[in-house]
Amino acid sequence: MSEKARVINLPQGMVSITCCVCQLSFAVVEGFQRARKNDHTTFYCPVGHGQNYPDPRSKENKEQESKVIEDLQSKVKELEKMITKRPRLAWWRK
Repeated sequence: MSEKARVINLPQGMVSITCCVCQLSFAVVEGFQRARKNDHTTFYCPVGHGQNYPDPRSKENKEQESKVIEDLQSKVKELEKMITKRPRLAWWRK
């Protein structure tokens, strides 16, 4: 039996999605696909494999967050060094 690509004409308002795990193609309503692209929540192919449209901004946000945390940690260390090195200005207070 030879393998041939099948062309399926979908009704208007439907789009085809192919599962990234099992390669099964299935159809969903355009609005459903649009919603999943916007909210990035998991949906499932008919076999049950989880699918999602990742948020491209999430990686940038994580990188930016990591940089801010590193900057804050270095500033805290600098301040701690300044506090321990400063001379006692109020020498009469103990």
